[in-house]
Amino acid sequence: RQMCIRDSGCIIQARMGSTRLPGKVLKTVRENTPSLLHTIEQLRFSKNIDKIVVATTDLPEDDIIEELVKTQKIECFRGNAENVLDRYYQCAKLFGFNGIVRITADCPLIDPFITDKVIQVFKNNELDYVPNGFPRTFPDGLETEVVAFSALEIADLTVLLTSFAILLRLNSRSLSAKSAFFPFIKFKTRDNFLGLHLTFLFIALTVELFFCIRISCLVFIS
Repeated sequence: RQMCIRDSGCIIQARMGSTRLPGKVLKTVRENTPSLLHTIEQLRFSKNIDKIVVATTDLPEDDIIEELVKTQKIECFRGNAENVLDRYYQCAKLFGFNGIVRITADCPLIDPFITDKVIQVFKNNELDYVPNGFPRTFPDGLETEVVAFSALEIADLTVLLTSFAILLRLNSRSLSAKSAFFPFIKFKTRDNFLGLHLTFLFIALTVELFFCIRISCLVFIS
């Protein structure tokens, strides 16, 4: 593949092997549409994302994810099942992303407007890392993180930390940008929506609870 340099590439992290809810990325939200496809459709409204790629593992159980995204004309990257950081790095390198927008596949209500705002802050300030989830003020399920490829490359090549999540959380919890591994800004809301959950797991549990209550009421009334 001939590498074409792109400003902002969105890498959606997806796998079938979830611990809490296996296969949740392909669980249907409405009209038999999987959570992953809702996430993709939301991000297609973004004005600052140049390309969307789904990154999954090289495990056979994740073949179904690749098959699904290809039907949507979205490219799928297969990588190390044990090293998320390396999976992101190799994916970004293959597609020539200068800035990597990290989204997880269990966020069917991801807001492209918020994602664009985070990307814009990243671009305008020439930063290495901009999260909107540390500290968390946005509702769970609207997380967007943007990291520079140069920072990701350093982290991967030096094996600074094997977990992408741990690396970014450690960086964002530093006292200031000067004391962090990479220059960053924390993108926050004025109000705190910490108690609001919009991930697929909580949506599914809420819907299930609603139907349980509704059925209980019908039984009681009858």
